[in-house]
Amino acid sequence: MFKFNKDVERRAEILGIDTIFYFGGIQRFSGVTTEQLKALMDENFLDPKDDQNSSYTAKEFYDFMLEHPGVTAHGYAVSEARQDYRVTIEGMEGSFKTKDDLIDFIYFCRDADSLDIDKVELYAYSWWD
Repeated sequence: MFKFNKDVERRAEILGIDTIFYFGGIQRFSGVTTEQLKALMDENFLDPKDDQNSSYTAKEFYDFMLEHPGVTAHGYAVSEARQDYRVTIEGMEGSFKTKDDLIDFIYFCRDADSLDIDKVELYAYSWWD
């Protein structure tokens, strides 16, 4: 079983979020970069094998993002007051320089529960429930 780092101050610093949790004991985040994901995994705040239901693992999201600069992750952090304390990646979003990069994103995220695409602006958003 993965042993999560319980330093909530450091986790909040990496994610750029508050340490105060509201309704349900979760706090959503977005715009998380590969550098932030790497720090979360390296410091045991994010289990690289964790997934959101039928999504990719955190490590698979990270690997895709490494190959596609400008793509960021979104998800949620669970309060240390809950038994299921963790960070979970729910999806990604990004603006792309080329249609080929947008197509890569669409293909990678084809099984997401939500996939929003703007072909004109070369932007896409994915989310796994």
